[in-house]
Amino acid sequence: MESEPLGFDSTQQLQAHIIGCLRRKPEQSPAIIAVQPIHTKMVKGKLRAKRLFASLDTNDWTAAEQEIARLYRRGSLPPLPSAGQVLDTSAITVGYAVERYLQSRKDGSLNPIEADTYAHYASLLNQRLIPFCDDKGIAYIRDFENKDVCSQFTESWRQLRRNQGALLAMSTRRTELERFRTFLRECVENEWMQKSGADRIRFKNHTTAHDEERYGLELEEYERLMAVPDAPDLSEVDNRETRAATELMRWTGMRISDAHKFNDSEIVRNERGDGYNADFIQKKTKRRCITPLPDHVVEMLNALPGHSRDGKKYFITCTYTALRMRVDTLAARAQKDQPFAHPFSPHCLRHTFAIQHINVGTDVKLISKWLGHESVAVTLEHYGNWIRETHKLAEDVSRDANARMMMKAAALRKQPPSPQSRDGRPLPLTDMQVP
Repeated sequence: MESEPLGFDSTQQLQAHIIGCLRRKPEQSPAIIAVQPIHTKMVKGKLRAKRLFASLDTNDWTAAEQEIARLYRRGSLPPLPSAGQVLDTSAITVGYAVERYLQSRKDGSLNPIEADTYAHYASLLNQRLIPFCDDKGIAYIRDFENKDVCSQFTESWRQLRRNQGALLAMSTRRTELERFRTFLRECVENEWMQKSGADRIRFKNHTTAHDEERYGLELEEYERLMAVPDAPDLSEVDNRETRAATELMRWTGMRISDAHKFNDSEIVRNERGDGYNADFIQKKTKRRCITPLPDHVVEMLNALPGHSRDGKKYFITCTYTALRMRVDTLAARAQKDQPFAHPFSPHCLRHTFAIQHINVGTDVKLISKWLGHESVAVTLEHYGNWIRETHKLAEDVSRDANARMMMKAAALRKQPPSPQSRDGRPLPLTDMQVP
């Protein structure tokens, strides 16, 4: 009987597929087959699984169901003729580990994660990990017990959308590494591997003080950004959403992750009752943040059709990734004739909010509160170089300190020498004559 290779690597996968086959129409599957690898072999310099295929020797679905029930009761697979080696049923493939992990994090699972976070994991695993394994010939997840294999994977990371092919920023690499560690820890907990090689990877920070500087947009640059015509490839509503999200980030200092999930329940009246605040929980820090919300931004948001979920109106209807790409594209069109002074990302809008407030003399304690920073020290660390009053104060303190030290030195030079004994040593206080 002819056997169709199906390519499954474990008892669980095989049994699940057999059950799936039994639910199909008989004419769609000419035979039911047991599949399992015995060992790996080198094909063109890459590891490939060598598999054995064994038919259940029946095309009758009733007989197949009875055979499957018998195998489940016995807890074994169909016998594999000519299997000269012991089969390794513990080797979980990378593909299966990825598929199972993502399934376990979807809505309705025991450990669901937010849709945006899920999209980040799906991108890491499907667009980075799977292609890397295909290129290197890596079949099993246990290969990532090796630190060097994990290091090679992290070294392969490149930008997937903006500046495609360029190296990731160090902060993004650290974030991706933490996601990869979380994935491998789940694999260890599931006993698919013994340890995670990613836990021993460390990134060294080679950035300079200049690289760490925060830059926002100049007022002229931001006006140019908002004056750009609508994108022709987006609908009228999509263009309005992009501009509303941009204004929201610029005038509240929100991160794009918070702007994407912003909804009408988070718009509240201020204490005086003559304006609005954005009252929300930051996605990154999980801390509550209350920030003044200009009236024109509220009007732009309320004019959007949005979408309803759990009794709330969410203003942005596209995915997180789509929103990032739209804001990036908006900025790229604004720089068509004249580039901005510094590289742009959506996070620059948060810096713009902070720096513009600093430049007009807003109390840094208020800025820190609006940004949702843990303390004023964090704000000073990020934006200290931009606080003009801080520079003036530092100059005044240094000048006053130098003047005091110089006066003290001059006074010491004018002071008469203290009395000395015959051997030249200063006399004790009791031996000195007190006038």
